[in-house]
Amino acid sequence: MSLPRSKTLPPTPFLPEPVVSDCASINNVKIWYALYGAPLNLHRTPTVFLHGGKISSRWWAHQIRHVAGAGHSVIAMDTRAHGRSTDDPQVALSYDLFADDVVALLDHLQVPCANFVGWSDGANTCLSLAMRHKHKVKRIFSFGPNYRPDQAIPYAGETVPFVSDLMNRMKEEYEAISPTPEKFDSFKAKVVAMQECSPMWTEEDFSKIDLKSTDAHQRPLVWIVTGDSEELIQGWVAQKIADMIQGSVYLALPDVSHFAPLQDPEGFNKALDQWLSQ
Repeated sequence: MSLPRSKTLPPTPFLPEPVVSDCASINNVKIWYALYGAPLNLHRTPTVFLHGGKISSRWWAHQIRHVAGAGHSVIAMDTRAHGRSTDDPQVALSYDLFADDVVALLDHLQVPCANFVGWSDGANTCLSLAMRHKHKVKRIFSFGPNYRPDQAIPYAGETVPFVSDLMNRMKEEYEAISPTPEKFDSFKAKVVAMQECSPMWTEEDFSKIDLKSTDAHQRPLVWIVTGDSEELIQGWVAQKIADMIQGSVYLALPDVSHFAPLQDPEGFNKALDQWLSQ
């Protein structure tokens, strides 16, 4: 009998051929980025994809191909220390730092504001962007976020059927593209250290995401999204975040887990289409 798709980890897709790919020197690191779809210009708001922890933008390939193919401008980036981007060994990782890197990359590309799609750690980076850099944010699609480290499900790794495949894949893919392929173990430890102590957001922090501003230019569209079979973050968390961001949209995708972008690309892309057209 085959497993339900929420219990599977399909192969990591490959990114399509970019229009441009390069590294930008930002905040004492080099951030790898790639552009897809329509050219960047002041009349078109690009969509930025922010991946999860210990992986790279490659995991967004299904969604990047779809959104770019629909005529949008797309920016992929590897978070500092991840994928093809470098790290500053003297600086601890944090979601606020990741958000600052995103803003610096947009400035480098002369992009005044953007839509942001985030997954897991990338979802938390989206929320930090909305709290701290509202002027850069037009829309947010935050998939699989949390707001306290103790909201992770204890011993989740022991119940996920594909956990060994996931861990092996993270290591193999890091070693294949990282500028420091020999440092996977220290990289992993650094990401885990961040996840074990952050985020530590409160209702007051979420109140900074003002969706009721009378100025439409200061009022981002925020979707908080989860899989109905989420196995890494406690199931109530996404709904609670949406409740704390008055005016946000809550969405639970059917028959998928924390790995929905791979498990059901068609359903995930349909949700992105709705979010981008709202």
